[in-house]
Amino acid sequence: MNDHLTLAETFKRARRARGLTQAELGARVGIPQSHISKIEKGGVDIKLSSLTEIARALDLEVTLVPRRALPAIESSVRALGSADETSRAIAALDEQLELANRIEQKFPELAETEKFETAVRNLKYLSYTPPLWKALNEILRPSRELRKTLDALGHPGTLAPYLSSTTAALRSLRNEAAHQPALPAPQRPAHRLDDEDDA
Repeated sequence: MNDHLTLAETFKRARRARGLTQAELGARVGIPQSHISKIEKGGVDIKLSSLTEIARALDLEVTLVPRRALPAIESSVRALGSADETSRAIAALDEQLELANRIEQKFPELAETEKFETAVRNLKYLSYTPPLWKALNEILRPSRELRKTLDALGHPGTLAPYLSSTTAALRSLRNEAAHQPALPAPQRPAHRLDDEDDA
């Protein structure tokens, strides 16, 4: 049952990261919303065909691998950045673009909005590792409150410094991610000539 809950939680997180409701996911794969809900709660045994369809609709792939290869595969996924973190980052950045649009409509004279929007767009092309997603999430945390209170703001006085500091943090994060050293090339053993090659 524990593997079941892990699979169910993976589906739920992937669905939310893609901004889909249970009904929308169900419509994509031809499964009623109520059954998607049961799957996400780990309350049903899912058929292989349903498992495959749901996974593909969420841009995941179901693959059987030898158990002893699992640590290497998990390590590779962590090293490259998981689709889950990248999907969550893209969803969060899309929310920021929506926020920038709302700010621009409410305060068109605010020059910092365009710089903020550009910084957000530049981050959409990265592959997110768990630490990079965590850093982005921390930078964007204050904007969740701003999204709720934007309509109540009467003037952009406090908004300009917020946008400037957030833009600087987003640029710094992008530069840090872009300038990460590449993984070192594997060392190759020195070539040894066989006896036949001496002639």
